[in-house]
Amino acid sequence: MAAICPNLYIVPDAYFYVRNMPFAEEFVKAANSYMKYRMLFGTGYPIRGFEQCVENWSNRGLTPESLRLSLFENAKYLLNL
Repeated sequence: MAAICPNLYIVPDAYFYVRNMPFAEEFVKAANSYMKYRMLFGTGYPIRGFEQCVENWSNRGLTPESLRLSLFENAKYLLNL
């Protein structure tokens, strides 16, 4: 739905942080291609700390562009900042 609805975004925090989570690599592929403008970083707090989440997110295999978009640019656009 998020691929075709401009007001929907995906926050795949559990898929990025839980080891061997089914479909985790599919979210990475999507974030690096057709869903790069619809992915948002999520912390998973209080289960994980912020620094640990940023480190895990950064090490998932996102391209530099997808990483920048998901960590900052997409939220900036969504919030009209």
